[in-house]
Amino acid sequence: MRRILGLSLVALFPLSAALAQPIDPPSWAYMVAPPGTDARLADPTVHTREGSDLGLTQAVIQSPFTPPDWYPNEHPSKPSIVEFGRGPIVQPCMRCHLPNGGGHPESGYLAGLPAEYIIQQMRDFASGARSGLGAAPRSAAMIRFAQDASDEEVAAAAEYYASLPPVKWNRVVEADIVPVSHLPEGRWETGTMSPSTTLVHFTGGRPA
Repeated sequence: MRRILGLSLVALFPLSAALAQPIDPPSWAYMVAPPGTDARLADPTVHTREGSDLGLTQAVIQSPFTPPDWYPNEHPSKPSIVEFGRGPIVQPCMRCHLPNGGGHPESGYLAGLPAEYIIQQMRDFASGARSGLGAAPRSAAMIRFAQDASDEEVAAAAEYYASLPPVKWNRVVEADIVPVSHLPEGRWETGTMSPSTTLVHFTGGRPA
């Protein structure tokens, strides 16, 4: 019996060792802005969104600490940490999770989640209990933010997003063949996508 157990442990060792190795996130799951994106930051063109009074340049839209809130009247007043962050480390929550909590495709959906749950996720990021997949850029960023954010800032953000009503943010369509994913030039938060595309709401606008 001991010999069988010993052989079993030896057989399992390669698997456990493999699982302990860092895993690079699959490229199809983590979108990367195409070449030329950063060059567009010098473009002085002012971008707008239908139904919004804002007019912003690409540089302002993509700045880590000035994410656009195209429709500020459609949600409650935001805590400072959600709207502005706290430099130089903690970026505004709404840069990725958006003012309405819907979030970009690569970011978590927060609207209506219990505040206690959101707070626990931040604690887990800070402690290393939640580390994401390998070197996934979003996980690495959240770990930095969680470790630098104060308990008061985390609580304020959690309570804000918990207070928001859930929104219909994604539409699931069954198909025999999955269509090719398309990332327009720029990032999800550029605000330059055409209103005709189904991706326009990822810029911080309204649900599709």
